[in-house]
Amino acid sequence: MTNIWRRFEPWAWVGLLALLAWATILVNTQSRRVLILHEGKADSAYSKAFNAGAKEIFQAHPQLKVRHQYLGFSQDSCRSIQSQLRAFDPDTVISEGSQALDCLRSPAGTTHGKGQYRLLNMPSPPLRDENPQAYESHVNAWQRTFTDLAQGATQKLLIFKAAQESNNFIWQAVAQAALVAGLDIDIQEFPSRQSLPLGLQATLSTLVQSIEPTLIYVSDLAGQVPDQDLNSTQNELFKALHSTSEAALLSSRLDSLQWGSDLALQQAPEQRASMLALAAWEQSTLAQIDTYEMAVGMREEFATSHPLFPKFYERNARAAGFFLSTP
Repeated sequence: MTNIWRRFEPWAWVGLLALLAWATILVNTQSRRVLILHEGKADSAYSKAFNAGAKEIFQAHPQLKVRHQYLGFSQDSCRSIQSQLRAFDPDTVISEGSQALDCLRSPAGTTHGKGQYRLLNMPSPPLRDENPQAYESHVNAWQRTFTDLAQGATQKLLIFKAAQESNNFIWQAVAQAALVAGLDIDIQEFPSRQSLPLGLQATLSTLVQSIEPTLIYVSDLAGQVPDQDLNSTQNELFKALHSTSEAALLSSRLDSLQWGSDLALQQAPEQRASMLALAAWEQSTLAQIDTYEMAVGMREEFATSHPLFPKFYERNARAAGFFLSTP
């Protein structure tokens, strides 16, 4: 028996190695690579919440090989995306935000040398024609927030939008909600930094004093400077507005709390992530949203200075990790 085993032992090892190689090939052919391109930073509360929502789907489907790439709101980071796409060669790319989508549609992200990937993107807010129920939920959430902020008093909302956002649904949804809530609104196109002869703060001071708003909404791209990252430009803008006006500063981006926004309202990142991850697994289009979930974030100074604002906003912000305490 021993002699027989010795005679066939080399062939047994060959067969075992061939079986392992076949199993590896089978696993690789059934697996799919998914790259998630985040517009923010890895350590932000938003990114952590987004990844938690995606993780639930990906853990249930180990065939999906997932990699994360973070732009950090920097346009310079987009220039390296082509090498990342080429190295990972993803089957599907998930665009986590508008800046990530812009990067992927730029010359750096359109192709990656080995083939075309499938791009998944979820507009925020949802497009009214494609998902009217979700769009109305988004508008209703802002309307209720404006009503709770007004407390029956007359409020004037100043909306700052960027020139490239003329057809952007984000600030338009906010304007619609404000009108329904009974607010007076004034929409201003934020001037290019190159056309501010008096400087940023002096220009804002003149504009704000002429309108006298009680609330200021800053759109996602207002104040953006070409070839500069959004983190520094919006931080500068919020700082200048705080120095110029006592109006509460509002935003549709939860990350803006770090830059100086007092109150932010956006689709819950966990829901957004789980829907995108599920579409990546099913290789399908995004499903219609039956219940559109919104997340609120706020700064401690705002909560303290608005004692009549319903406390459930603060409780929700704390529970979700989007309550920024005073240092």
